[in-house]
Amino acid sequence: MFGILTVLQPEGLSAAQRAALRLRPGKGLQYGEGLFRMAMFVTATVTLEPGWSDGLRQKRVAAALRYLAGKGVHEAVLPEGWQSLAREYDISPIRTGWALEACAARAVSEACGSLGISPGQAGLAVCGRNLSRTACGEVLTLARSMRTVRVYGEGNEALRAQLWRSCGIVDRGSMPEDLPVLCLLFAGGQARGEALLTVDLSGEEAEREGLVWTPRPLPPAGALGQMPKAVCPAAFAAALLRCGAVQGREIHVSRLDIPAPTQYNKEIVENYC
Repeated sequence: MFGILTVLQPEGLSAAQRAALRLRPGKGLQYGEGLFRMAMFVTATVTLEPGWSDGLRQKRVAAALRYLAGKGVHEAVLPEGWQSLAREYDISPIRTGWALEACAARAVSEACGSLGISPGQAGLAVCGRNLSRTACGEVLTLARSMRTVRVYGEGNEALRAQLWRSCGIVDRGSMPEDLPVLCLLFAGGQARGEALLTVDLSGEEAEREGLVWTPRPLPPAGALGQMPKAVCPAAFAAALLRCGAVQGREIHVSRLDIPAPTQYNKEIVENYC
């Protein structure tokens, strides 16, 4: 079981609505429950008036967190600004990085398709420190279809050895000359400057040079119908993956729109799914 905390701050409330929110706390707190496959989740929605003091805002959010904790929630989808308060109630934030790692192979495949090249025509530079088992599995899946793979970063010796044993790839030396290279960036990694495109799965907000794409993980279509409004689909996908309701292969990825001037672009995908 996991929880979902949603904090709303609607604009344009009337004086009567603002007064009701302030004087009647129950008006701004809504609770519910959901179920997708074997995963049960508890929801708490808090409505705040933008002009309230920090103390009043924190008091209302704390009431919602107490409700989640009382239901036995220890992990939750949380707005970034309220994660430290949630920890006071022994509720840990669910990281979207879990879903990002699980969709790495799909993201690279989408990138190749949008660039107009097949995976067998491209090299893959994998950048990150101490890659998780999920991330390593995705890299090994990609290695079976990419022209070649290089792994950069500390703590990935086991992955390098597996690339040789399972795929016959010697992870040494530079990329073949004139080979288009895609960079798959995980947490703790440094993007490669020679890459045609960087697929950023690091979850880190940082300035990147060149063409950078941060894919959005999406839950299966059936799960989208169960997702509460105003919840980030990537976080919901991570929560379902974390509790075992979906498998990594069921996580979809947003579409990539490559600008027309890009050298390898053959087709522009206009809409995100």
